[in-house]
Order: sequence, then C-alpha cells, then structure tokens
Amino acid sequence: MDVQQQVERYQRNDRLIVDLYHKLKVDDPYRTKGSTAFSGLAEKDYSQHEHLGVPFFYQSWHHSFPQELLDQFKHMRSNFSTGLLPSIMRAWMSIDSDLYLWNFDNNRDLTYYDLINNTILRVDIAPPRPGFSVPSLHSILIVATTVDIVLLAIRFEDNSGNVLPPNTDDLRNALISMVGNSPLYRLPLDGLIVTDICPTLDGRIFFSADDSLYELEYFEKGWFGIGGTCKKTNHSKRLINYLVPVLQIFYSKESVFQLVVDNSRHLLYLLMKSGCIQVWRVFLRKIFFSFFWHEASNTKRRNTKPSKPKTQNVDSMLI
Repeated sequence: MDVQQQVERYQRNDRLIVDLYHKLKVDDPYRTKGSTAFSGLAEKDYSQHEHLGVPFFYQSWHHSFPQELLDQFKHMRSNFSTGLLPSIMRAWMSIDSDLYLWNFDNNRDLTYYDLINNTILRVDIAPPRPGFSVPSLHSILIVATTVDIVLLAIRFEDNSGNVLPPNTDDLRNALISMVGNSPLYRLPLDGLIVTDICPTLDGRIFFSADDSLYELEYFEKGWFGIGGTCKKTNHSKRLINYLVPVLQIFYSKESVFQLVVDNSRHLLYLLMKSGCIQVWRVFLRKIFFSFFWHEASNTKRRNTKPSKPKTQNVDSMLI
C-alpha cells in the first residue's frame, strides 16, 4: 500500500468517527427543534441569584494593608508585588528588594526582611523536604528575584517566646521570625525570569521560566562539611532530548503562564501562554511527563459548531 492509499484510508476512518457532541445532539426537529438533548447549556438551566435573595458576591472580611506598609510606597523605585500564603496564615508584600510578611487574620505581626539584594518577583512557602533538619525550622520561604532564588528558614513562636513544633498547624496567634541572619541557599538564575513557583507537600520546589519547567533541589552538608549546595534541573529540556531528534524540529517554544499542583493525585499542571496544558506526574523523587491537552482558542470559528479539542497522549517518560 502506497502513501496515497494510506492517507485515503485514514480519511475514510476519520469520517466514520462521530464526535460525542453530535452523538448527544438529536436531529429530529419535531422533538427538540434542533437543540441539544441535555441541559446545562442555556441560561434558563441555572437559578438567578436575584430570585434566591442572596448577593452575587459576599464579603466575609476585609483588612487594609498595615499603615507601615502604606508609608513604604513613597519610596518604591521599580516593582511592587503581593500575595497570600494560606498554609502559614500570612500575606506578603515586596517593595523593590524589601520583603514584608504579616498575619492576614488579625492584620498584625508585621515582619520585615531587607537582606535580599535584588528586586523581588515571586514568593511562596514550602515545607522542608524529608530528611532536611534545621533546628526550630517550620517552613522554607521561597523568594524569586530578578537574579536568583533565595531560600529562607522561618519559625514560629508563641506569645511567651517559646518555639512552636514544626508540625504546628494553627498559626493564627503565632509570631513569625527568621532562623539565622543569612539565607539557607541562594540559586543563581543565569538570566532566567521566574514566572511562577509551585511547591509540593513533600517539599519539592518547582518553578517555571520562559518555556521550561524547573526544579530547585537543595542538599545538606555531607561529610567533612562538604556540600550544602542547591541546583536547578530543567525537566522540559530533558524531555525534548528524550524524544527522537527529528521530532524536536516541530517543537514550538511557548512560555509557561502558571503552575498548579494536585497533591492528592500527584499531578503537576502547566498552563502555557497559548492555552496548552501540560500534565506531569510527580511521584516520590521522580517526575514523569504524562500528556498535554490543547484547544485552539485563537482559531476563528466560522460557524457555531464547537471545535474538537486536540488531545495528544504521550507514553509516560521517566525524567
């Protein structure tokens, strides 16, 4: 069978495959008048919040920024960022290279850290990985700047100054402080700009930069005080090198927009800027590329027929 016959056979097979959307659609105009045979697509299928007597949005609580932070805005030179760290009940704000943390439940316990030399872009929190021991360490604060990623050790104390155990979960009335005056680790980025940080419950730290997924790994000091270093691993690059070299010609680079982890399923999702979603399996100390899903959202639709999502499955690859 030549190439032309194979292509024609594939085309015939494609015409025999009916999309699930059209299988659910009843074409009898006397029964459905051309509409779909299932609910959920029309506005009438959903109750209006006005009829239920409830507001569209409900504000549970509101706290303004601490006044000390508002005064610092007058001295801002280049960048301002803010976010929440729910696992430790803290909000964070960066003004240039200065980092501020405070309790968002009572708007107190403002902590200030000014030993970072470069503009701060992203901040997140991670538990220490298994086997990593630092006295009174509760969590590791991840600070991404324009030049490097800094790992800071933090601990919590009660009102009497007693250090709380690392497994303490209720930090509503706890006081935060830094362990030591210098960072635990400092990882140079070599020109990369971090777009997102995503730690896992077992202490692994993933981050995205440009079109790649990276992992930050840190190691304690070994025998004779040797070690105590950290490194970054480009998992996306290792994936491309694993593929057949000819397939790399068709690999198009696109930047990573967001990282989300599902710790219950051990899955890491990468949302690309074009709308493509990559799925990685994170298990123990390994990571597997599972598959990617993409729907062409930028394609101009000439009719109301929904486009079929393009899904490509790739055999799981150990990285």
